[in-house]
Amino acid sequence: MPSPLADLLPQALGPYLGLMIAGFLVGWYGHALRSNWLIALGIVLILAAVVLLQVAISSEDGRVPPGF
Repeated sequence: MPSPLADLLPQALGPYLGLMIAGFLVGWYGHALRSNWLIALGIVLILAAVVLLQVAISSEDGRVPPGF
C-alpha cells in the first residue's frame, strides 16, 4: 500500500540525482569556505535525496518505478 508521501514524490530519477549533486556542491563550497553550516546542509541534502529515493522505490511493492 503506497504511502501518501510516495504519491507526492516524482517518478523519475532526475530530481533525486539533482538534489544529491546539489548536496555535494553545497558541501564542497562549504568546505572551501570552512563553513560547518554549509557542510552540514550539504550532508542533509544528500541524505534527503537518498531517503526520498528509497521511499519512492519502496512504494511500488517491490517493482522498479517506471521512470527508474
